[in-house]
Amino acid sequence: MRNNFRMYLAAVMLVGLTQVTQPVVAQEEIPMELKTDVAIYEAGLKQLEQKAYGPALESFKKAIAELSKQPSADAKKILAAAANNAGSVLLLQNELAEAERYLQQAVQVDPKHSLAFNSLGVALLRQGKVAEAQKAFEQAVKVDPNQVLALNNLAELLIQGGELKLAAQYLVASLKADPKNQQALVLLAQVYELSGVVEPQEKIWRALVKLNDETPEAKLKLVDHYLRHNVTAPAEKAIQEILTAKPGMVEAEWRLAQLKAQQGKLAEAETGFRSVLAKQPANGAVRNDLVAALLRLGRTKEALQVAQEGVEKFPKESENWFMLGSCREKLGQDEEAAIAYRRAIEINSHHARALNNLGILATKRDQAKEALDYFRRAVAADAYYADARYNLGRALVITKTDYSTGIRLLTAVGATKSEAGAKARKFIDDLEKIAAGKDPLWAGKK
Repeated sequence: MRNNFRMYLAAVMLVGLTQVTQPVVAQEEIPMELKTDVAIYEAGLKQLEQKAYGPALESFKKAIAELSKQPSADAKKILAAAANNAGSVLLLQNELAEAERYLQQAVQVDPKHSLAFNSLGVALLRQGKVAEAQKAFEQAVKVDPNQVLALNNLAELLIQGGELKLAAQYLVASLKADPKNQQALVLLAQVYELSGVVEPQEKIWRALVKLNDETPEAKLKLVDHYLRHNVTAPAEKAIQEILTAKPGMVEAEWRLAQLKAQQGKLAEAETGFRSVLAKQPANGAVRNDLVAALLRLGRTKEALQVAQEGVEKFPKESENWFMLGSCREKLGQDEEAAIAYRRAIEINSHHARALNNLGILATKRDQAKEALDYFRRAVAADAYYADARYNLGRALVITKTDYSTGIRLLTAVGATKSEAGAKARKFIDDLEKIAAGKDPLWAGKK
């Protein structure tokens, strides 16, 4: 009975990269002295199922307070699960420091709680603590070599840092644990793309297509994965196959225009976006893609007109306000841009690009504290957003707020091939010159 009781770690998905845990035991197997505490804990699980996150968090906290008084091994197991769940809910609410605290408690109480180590890694990563996050993911994998979430999270972090060979090893392990794991397949395709290896990409693409039943709609999902990871060659081939099987499929035509934009073929992208928008005038996302293409083409006033139409027609869409802000900022209208960005985050508090741009505007106004807050929120909203990580790292160093964390962020971003990566490498080079006394006139150059 008691051994069965300890096998309570059945996983239940909560959000994205994290999981909660729950006991799966009959009431008669629970020790008498823990029945009340387990009842409180299970109430939290039911509240989670109903998406009542506030009450669920309070239930878990209450269970933690009571279980902390119990010395038994069983109590500690449930305590660790409750702490993991509290941390996961706090992650969902973007309360990162408090989430980290509960997740640290979970792994201290139960050093074999791989899910808690994985969630701790996510909490650390969203705070810009890249090195600590990597250690947490590594510990999750050490505890459970088949922990797919942690394997994928660790691999994606390594890809961001340019450690492609090691990332590939973790992804292979992830696929051994779950051969139908599409996230691992997409990440592995990204590794091959960055490595310039073509043939394995084709095999992965075929495997993904097979997993998705080979329908045009399923292939379109794969295209979205590839575009998100800038894996262009398989994306283009898939789009052409979709349009051959289903000529005139508007969603595929839209993806083709997005692909052209990624490839820098902006005139072709503009033509494609306008064609799709004519067929789907209510599609705000296509309109915003058109605005972005026009901005890249240098036709800012024309982009502003299209963006203004977007917010007038769809005022409750955060992305429309973000694009309007981008146009205003490009025209040097910083105050108007800030108003639009703030409107975007009023609608969607996790809009990473709007938060990042508000941080940039605050920096221009010499409002360092406000800028730091925006950059932190942007990284919390999207832990892999290179621009926000660079801006946060730079700000932490320049303001002398947290030099070590700033350098870690800049080093991690500098390992990527992004534009932000190039800026980070240049900034670190400037710092090294200062340390060597070779650039005494440097004073926080932008």
